[in-house]
Amino acid sequence: MTEALAARGISQVLDIGCGYALPRPQSGGDLLFAQNTHDVVQQHWRSASVIYVDIDHDVVARRRSLLDHAPTASRPKAVLADVTDMARLLARLVADGHLTHDRPVAALLHDVLPWIPDDARVRDALAHLRTWLPPGSALSITHPTADLSPTWVERVQDVYSEEGIAFRPRDRQSITSLFGDWGDLYGGPVRTVPTARHQTGHQFAAVPDYVSAAYAGVAIKPQ
Repeated sequence: MTEALAARGISQVLDIGCGYALPRPQSGGDLLFAQNTHDVVQQHWRSASVIYVDIDHDVVARRRSLLDHAPTASRPKAVLADVTDMARLLARLVADGHLTHDRPVAALLHDVLPWIPDDARVRDALAHLRTWLPPGSALSITHPTADLSPTWVERVQDVYSEEGIAFRPRDRQSITSLFGDWGDLYGGPVRTVPTARHQTGHQFAAVPDYVSAAYAGVAIKPQ
């Protein structure tokens, strides 16, 4: 998804709920599974602005430590923030000069929203984000669901619950609603489909849907 958005010409990327940075593969390793967002985007735009956001102090500290040594024309930033306080996050990024409102932004929320169990807070945060993003911006979401593999996902949910960790899979309709009235990256109504089938030619596109256990969608804000 990130590759497709960078190829489209979007050079501002906001990776919300970024998680830990991926290690570089050892000799002979598969780079496809060890690329961070800025690795992908800056193959197209060396001066791209990439901002990583996470609520975990350790995640952000580790990101900053690695990014301090990144040999890039425009060094990515790592920011500590709560996605549910979207208004404060976006205001801060603009004030600090990390984002500008004069060109499109790709907002990535990949496997972060299920860790926010409050549906209303998720809806409010995404509504504010959609309103703020400039025309031509992209919203990319991947989100676990029990629709495709209910027994397995329910077991995972039980394991997290036993450890006191909230984990909230959502159904297709709930996830699709987070895109509002935006259209799909490839035209027409936004598609919310199993993750492996979202990108044409994906190497795992032929696997059964239950293997994905998650939906993916990418929408574009109308001009």
